[in-house]
Amino acid sequence: MSTEQKVSWSDSFSQAQTAIQSLSTILPSIPSHLSSSDTPSLDLLTDVELATQVSDHLRQPDSGAGDNQLCRWLYDTFNTSKVDLQLVVLRFLPIIAGTYLSRVPLRKPLAGFEAVLLTIYAHETTARNGQAITINLPDLSHPSIYHESKQQPHKQTSTDLNLAVISPGLEPQGTIRSTKRARIIGVGLELYNSKIVDMPVQSKLDFCEFCVIWAGQNGEFFKNFPNENNQIEKGKADETNEKQEGRILLPWEMLQPIIRILSHCLMGTYKNKNNELHEAACRACRSLYARALHDINPKAILAIGSLLKLVNFRETGVDHTELPVTNRRVEMKEGSGILVIPQQRLAAVSPSAAFLSPATGGAPTPSPFSFSVASSRWSSSRPSIHVCTLVLRAMVLVFSFASSLALAVTMSDNNQRKISYGSQSDYNQGENKHGFQDYTELIYSFLVTTLAFVYSLYQLFKGISDISCKRILISDKISDYISFILDQLACYLLVSSSSVTAVTIQQQLNGNASLKKAAIVSVSMSVAALLTAAASAILSGYKLSKRIMW
Repeated sequence: MSTEQKVSWSDSFSQAQTAIQSLSTILPSIPSHLSSSDTPSLDLLTDVELATQVSDHLRQPDSGAGDNQLCRWLYDTFNTSKVDLQLVVLRFLPIIAGTYLSRVPLRKPLAGFEAVLLTIYAHETTARNGQAITINLPDLSHPSIYHESKQQPHKQTSTDLNLAVISPGLEPQGTIRSTKRARIIGVGLELYNSKIVDMPVQSKLDFCEFCVIWAGQNGEFFKNFPNENNQIEKGKADETNEKQEGRILLPWEMLQPIIRILSHCLMGTYKNKNNELHEAACRACRSLYARALHDINPKAILAIGSLLKLVNFRETGVDHTELPVTNRRVEMKEGSGILVIPQQRLAAVSPSAAFLSPATGGAPTPSPFSFSVASSRWSSSRPSIHVCTLVLRAMVLVFSFASSLALAVTMSDNNQRKISYGSQSDYNQGENKHGFQDYTELIYSFLVTTLAFVYSLYQLFKGISDISCKRILISDKISDYISFILDQLACYLLVSSSSVTAVTIQQQLNGNASLKKAAIVSVSMSVAALLTAAASAILSGYKLSKRIMW
């Protein structure tokens, strides 16, 4: 042992002895062997009798106040900067956090608990140095993590997209405010999780106990999870679950380290399994799962549900790492050009495959990357929304063309009358009949219906191209956004043109019978085009909302 190591050990030993002497003045009695122990820090961490006395003292009604001597001892012990003594304080973190959170609604003075939590948070803030805890995720554009695809469609994307933030960077906090309380306690639980291998079993049992209290839900209805055949009983459980004492808010920043700690309690002690700890962790997970269902928290439902399923898979005794052997035949279906790969049902599957595929079997989950040759032809399997959209586009095309044609005919008649009169003066002396080009409102209506005709023609052409899977125009994502915007614009223009045409018919076309009839036909077709265009706009909005929600 080097000289520096001897000095460090001697310093740590003396500080541990000092901590024991200080603790003896706070507790009624401490085990006698602690004063003469060669490993005082380890005995402080693992001694059952001492832990029971400290736990009972922390659970007293007047504990947690600013003048509480035990909280002061925990604060000073953690600030010694000795890892073995800091583990002693972390060993009691579940009781400190649980008692503190249960008393926050009572508005009692809890400066002692807050001082301990803040010093743990300050330690982590200094250790992380403003950096977030991140992990690198594999690039999902590759076939697997062991292969690189020949084509790099996302080569230009930033590599930051594969970086997942586990815990964001920390900011210094001088007090525990209500908006920062969950974050401060969550950071303490993250530190507890990083040292959980060194924590005694009783500390983990205390944590599981407070998890049930924090959840405030009865999770015994999920004791046989994931065998969820009794849906009626589950519904009754949701109805009979009442808010229990000690229930708190569980934001994700606090729930995430809780799930990690429970994962270790359930899966991290496979060789040296403690039945009492396993049952307590299962009970805590079931209560948190019931709470997640009650709060409709998708992240928590997925994470805790997956953990419960993994526990169920481990108890079945199936070796999921063994690759199953199956007989597979590859055939070419005659006349169709489709590969058919029959598969037998697997006796043992991986945990992820078992999670995605129920034990009872069923239809496979549709994939956006799957392709079928049959989808390239007109068939009844094509979603009806696309067919309805095409029919509406065709109707808008016909109605807008008829509206424009009704006005265009009057312009042709007007030009023939000018030729038959021979001169402009003779024409002016004749019957006062003008074409639509002499009225600004009718010109506007003609232009709008013509634009509607061109736009409908484009949409109809693109719809047919999409059904035939040629994709010769633009992508579906861009097309959905463009169609939604242009459909709204088309409806607005058709409303305005129909309005001005109707006003013009009533006020200016009383002396021109032929033009008035043509304008009436035009505005009727324009209104019909408006109604069908409005239906198309509703379908466009529906398609866009489905894309955004998906």
